[in-house]
Amino acid sequence: MGYSTQREIGIVNRDMKKIAPSMIRKVMESLSEMKNPANFSIGAPCHNPSELFKVGLINAINDGKAGYTPSIGIKDLREEIVKYFAKRNIITDSDHTVVTGGTTQLINSLLYCIGSSGDDVGIIRPSFVIYPEQTKIHKKNPIYIDFDKNTLLPDIEDLRKKSKEHNLKSIVFSSPGNPTGVVYPKETLELIAEIANDRNSDGTKTWIIFDQIYDEFLYGDALNNYTRMAQIYKRTMSVGGPAKSLAIPGYRLACGAIPNDEIMEAMETHLLYHHVNAPTHNQLAFLYALQNGAMDTLQGMRNMYGKRRDIAYKELTKIFGNFGPKPEGAFYIFVPIPEQFSSDEFMKLAKKEEIVVVPGKAFGADRYFRLSYSVKSIDSIREGIQRFSRFVK
Repeated sequence: MGYSTQREIGIVNRDMKKIAPSMIRKVMESLSEMKNPANFSIGAPCHNPSELFKVGLINAINDGKAGYTPSIGIKDLREEIVKYFAKRNIITDSDHTVVTGGTTQLINSLLYCIGSSGDDVGIIRPSFVIYPEQTKIHKKNPIYIDFDKNTLLPDIEDLRKKSKEHNLKSIVFSSPGNPTGVVYPKETLELIAEIANDRNSDGTKTWIIFDQIYDEFLYGDALNNYTRMAQIYKRTMSVGGPAKSLAIPGYRLACGAIPNDEIMEAMETHLLYHHVNAPTHNQLAFLYALQNGAMDTLQGMRNMYGKRRDIAYKELTKIFGNFGPKPEGAFYIFVPIPEQFSSDEFMKLAKKEEIVVVPGKAFGADRYFRLSYSVKSIDSIREGIQRFSRFVK
């Protein structure tokens, strides 16, 4: 029996027409058309997966650990995560800690459980691609907050204005940022907290969903000065996990601190019906890794990425000039497109030279592109960036 190609009226949920396909996936698909791509598109780590995680995974499989777990995660794992969070100035307990199948799933559940259909969600741009689309999937309204073009930090006055115009049930952003690599300074977080703490016209205060998945990727002074939103604002949902730092993104694991009984109860129910539980052997592998100090021995990893950041930034400034401050975290650089090109023209020329980067419009910032320096070979970083000089004069 063949597959039906005939379109049927009403067969697909009409709301899906409002959901934009991922531009990142489209860019990655273009790799198959290229003979010698300089691939700066991927948002995945380039260092080797954690040996401790692998040992824990093998142990769990050999021990036949294949049953269900609580929908919010194994109790022993949540208790270890509480210790991990405490070392990073996030105070929680195992009853307010959740384990999910990746940050995408965790943020999805938070966006569903905080507020109701028709409510407004503040999204600080440039923003990771999932935030607005998940908001729309849950029939909520993304309210976009502009950013300062010099610092790539949020435009605080625009946030203040939008907060007065809308009853923002939550604000979602990441630091270190994807796509920017920018680390929000404490002063900026304090201003965001001040605005969020003001009561909306309906009497509610705003929750913050703080995506800190790149918080182990900090360089220079940022390593000692980094501030997490939960240190400043108690109505903060902290989202993190080992996917990037332990180089296991495909194993889909995340953890969160949820400082509210009602939201925690709602998430437990939502996660049960949405995914039952994060894969058992993955949870046990992370438990083993935490118990054996995997998250406390990451300085070598930071040094490796810091070196790549320095080289990539230096090479980019040779071609694009002093376009902005060197990013202090994650493994991305967000580069403005030169004025002589339209965004589409620039991306076409980059593709012609087999340079694979993600257009800024994927993150709500049209005249930029995201370059990931998470590339194994330093020579590949230099050579790939040098290709821009073939059309940027």
